[in-house]
Amino acid sequence: MDPRNTLKKKHLLQGSVWQAVWAELLIWCVLYAMLSVMYRLFLIKHHKEIFEDICIFFDQHSSFIPVTFMLGFYVSAVFNRWWQVFDNMGWIDQPSLQITQSIRGNDERSKMLRRTCIRYLVLMEAMVFRDISPSVRRRFPTMNHLVTSGLMTAREMEEFEGVVTPHSKYWLPIQWLLSLVTLARDENRIKGEVIYVSLMDRIADYRSKLVNLVLFDWVPVPLVYTQVRLYARARGRNLQVLLTTSSKTGALRFIKVGFSVEECYDAHPPVDRDSFWTDNLPEPLYTAQSAMRPINPLVGSCVNMCVIILVLRILNFISLEISHS
Repeated sequence: MDPRNTLKKKHLLQGSVWQAVWAELLIWCVLYAMLSVMYRLFLIKHHKEIFEDICIFFDQHSSFIPVTFMLGFYVSAVFNRWWQVFDNMGWIDQPSLQITQSIRGNDERSKMLRRTCIRYLVLMEAMVFRDISPSVRRRFPTMNHLVTSGLMTAREMEEFEGVVTPHSKYWLPIQWLLSLVTLARDENRIKGEVIYVSLMDRIADYRSKLVNLVLFDWVPVPLVYTQVRLYARARGRNLQVLLTTSSKTGALRFIKVGFSVEECYDAHPPVDRDSFWTDNLPEPLYTAQSAMRPINPLVGSCVNMCVIILVLRILNFISLEISHS
């Protein structure tokens, strides 16, 4: 088998609609073929008439089900959710720019503060993504892989494990980050309360967007429109029960997480050089499985436009030469 054809087929299926529906489509085609063969070869005339009457009956009553509306609603909901997920991804650029410009100083201490703050942003993002993304989970199967990759130090891992709570600790790197920002202000590395408050708001916005990703993963889009109708009907009758149950579970979590955050008041690991301190182009370590995945950098769609135009001109020139000859 030609390996190039295999790669082409893999590229065609990867991330496509065929990859999502091929099993159901195959089952449907097999069942349709079986019914077609049975109708044409095995049924007598009387049974064919009964089969045709059944088909006509279902075709006439299929208009009672608003399939078009259901599909339109579902596609719209899925697309909106997809766009919300993309919009809430933790883009590190803006908070990194603001941290770099807010924490002033050319000395090593100021540089360590800035780098540690930015690394804590990336650390929370990695912690969230490894819980909602299979590819990131394969890259960081355990929390120790965050240490070996350089996103977390061994001392920070000890501090992380020292906070005992049954819930996820996405908030802990942000708690460390906010403590460092306050420390930088106390050391007069942040000039002015306005800059300090603006930086705090930017960090809070970054965290809120990552938490939204966790909530989207926790509460998925209903599979079909009938579930939405079922939820709407049940809401009127069971609203009090739902509110009571949610308030109990929510209050329990809020108390535990809230008190855990309060216990970490003004606490943060010691600021030290990270593992990328001497690297001009830092590159976190990959696991063997995740290293094989292709990397798609964030580049504009017209970056390679000059190369494409040059290739087209060469091909056009060759075709003209062939036609003249």
